[in-house]
Formats: sequence, C-alpha cells, structure tokens
Amino acid sequence: MHCNNSMYYMLIALIPVFTMYKVPFIGISMASIIFMITGSYVILGYSYRINSYKLTLILLWGLYYLWVITKSEMASQITSVFMILHLFEIMRRKDSHDILRRTVESVSVLAFFVVSIQYFFHLITGFHIPMIFMPFCTDSVKATYSDLIISGFSPISMMYRPSAFFLEPSHYTQYCIFGLLSCMCREKTRVNFRNAVIITAGIIITTSGMGIALSFSLWIWKYIFDQKTPITKRLKQTIIASFGMGVVFAVLMLIPNFSRAIIRIFDTKSSIGSITGRTLAWKVVFEGKELTDLVWGYGDAALTQKYYLTGLMKVLYSYGVIGFCLLIVAIIAVFLRAGKYGRMCCLLYIAFLPFTDQIGFIGTIFMLGMAVSTINDKKEVFLNSEQYSRTLLYERI
Repeated sequence: MHCNNSMYYMLIALIPVFTMYKVPFIGISMASIIFMITGSYVILGYSYRINSYKLTLILLWGLYYLWVITKSEMASQITSVFMILHLFEIMRRKDSHDILRRTVESVSVLAFFVVSIQYFFHLITGFHIPMIFMPFCTDSVKATYSDLIISGFSPISMMYRPSAFFLEPSHYTQYCIFGLLSCMCREKTRVNFRNAVIITAGIIITTSGMGIALSFSLWIWKYIFDQKTPITKRLKQTIIASFGMGVVFAVLMLIPNFSRAIIRIFDTKSSIGSITGRTLAWKVVFEGKELTDLVWGYGDAALTQKYYLTGLMKVLYSYGVIGFCLLIVAIIAVFLRAGKYGRMCCLLYIAFLPFTDQIGFIGTIFMLGMAVSTINDKKEVFLNSEQYSRTLLYERI
C-alpha cells in the first residue's frame, strides 16, 4: 500500500493552520493527531527503493533526531521518529512538490480575503470578527492568546492586529511568506504577480514587522537580484524597482497601523519591539551557564516556560552546539540538492531560527517539507491546472 493520495500532502501543508486547536474531549493537539495519523499512513507504504543521495539526507536528519531523542522526553522522542518518516515520504514522491505549493498558495490567498474582511469591518464598526473557535483551542493558547483572538488587539503593543484564521500575525507570516515565495519562484511560467501582490497585502494588513521586512526583501530579491538580464538592463530595473518600492513604502507609512508596525521593528527600548521582544531571553537563559554544558545541551525537560524562546535558543539550550551543528548540516544537505524554491525555503527556515519558535515538528515539517519536496523535481516545473490534471490522469492509467 503506497501513500499516493494527494490528501496526505494537503494535510502536511495545513498542519500549521490547526496548531492552536485540540481534539474535543481528548485534549490532544489536533496538529499532533494529524501528524501521527499521516505518519502511520507513511509506515504502511514503505516498500520502495531510494537513491543514494536521498538515503544520505535521511541519515543526516536521522543523526540530528537521534541526538534530539537522547535529550528529550517520550513525546518528543516519538515525534522525532515520525518526523524522519514524513521527510522521507515527501522526498520520495514526485507530485508532492506541486500539491504542497498549490495548497499553500491557495490558503495564503484565502487568508488575505479573511484578514481584509476583519480589518475593514473593524475600521467601519470598531468590532473584531474572531476567526478562531476558542472552545476548541488548547489550554496554552487560551491562556496566552485569548485577548488577541477575541478583540484583535495585542495586549503588549495595543495595536489592532488581525490575523485571519491564524493564531497571530507572526504565525500568519510564517505560513503565508511561503505562499508569496511560491508565486515568485517559477521556472516554466511567469511570476504569479497577482497572487504575489494579494499575499503581500495580507501580510502588511496583519502589521507583522517580520512579515513586512521579509515581504519587501523577497520583492527586492526577485526583481533586482534574481534576474537573468544584461547588467545595463538590470541596473535600469533596479532603479525603477527601488523608486517604485520607495513610493509604495512612503504611501503605506501614511497608514497609522503600518507606521506603528515599522516603528515596532526598530524599537530597542522596550519589549514590544519585534526584534527586542524575541531576543530578551538570551541573557537570562544563558547567563552563568557552563560552556561544556552548552556544548552537550541540557535536554528538553530543562527548558524554562517563563520567557519566549526562539528556535535557535531552544536548539542551543536543549541539544547544545552539537545538536545545532547536526541541524545545520542536515539543512545544508537539503539546500545543495533542492530546486530554487527549496533553497529559498531552507534560507527562510534559517532566517526564522533566531526570531521565531518554529523548531518543533509543526514548523519543521512544514518549512523543510516544502524544501525537500523540490529534490525530486530538478527543473522545478510548477504545472498549470491543465498539465497537472493530465499528469494525474496519466499516473492513474
């Protein structure tokens, strides 16, 4: 029995959307249930050959998660085993790349329309439309995010920050930025400019400082650096693009919410700053620790819950410098063989490490799952709907 159902890849692409919910009457995270069930489905489909490079990748990721297992409690140990199985399954299927990207793009576009409705409804009436059903949320989500979910206002920054059906603006960004990247990374077809603009607009509406910075960075990368044109033409494009983005930025700065979001990025005097708020724990968590202990790591059980810890903090504290090096080597191995979209996914994952907590199975299987899916598709041809339908029909025949 092989995992040949596109529903598997759609569920993998949607795992971050379910991260805040729990299964009714059981209390277990819904994302965890999806992760385990699909992982069990993968186990039933293991009867195939795999080439040497993919086997090397699995061994490298296996080394990293083996180290994680030695430093973790039972739940993380089981999750680590399933993580390897999922990466293996995504890597082996030639259609996984197309299904994952198509799903993420569609959800990102849908999120724009939802967050736009929230924003304009609040602008007109002063009320927020919650898109997350609180009774089904996990206890940790209720304790931390209930005010933001119900009112749309952040209790820290006191700004209206809609985020559609995602937990918060940062969560929105960590998902939709991959939809934006997918619109820009095309080999056989032109950039999906319309959807790229729509997704960018959605990220801006959420006032996510990290999202705004990443969105503008991707546009600069695409239209200034990722061009196969003569130097003179590229210089002209650079001047036009820089002027255009400058005008757009100046207009957006006239919008109060946007200007406050930009100020939050560079605010270093208080904990509400986008960067400062995510890096405050460095000194508290690592101060006074022995260097030898930091090399080996303290394990998952020693993590403090008093402060916001980013993925980089958690890796270094729990798994030590050894665990961090194993993780980076595994990511580099994926980067070297992935397509353009996959390489950019790897870079985004590394960029998120110092500022967000995406080192767990939800962030890793989503972000790096997108990356390893391109290994099967060297040319990274993103099919149009008609080609995609013909491909599926041919495979079934």
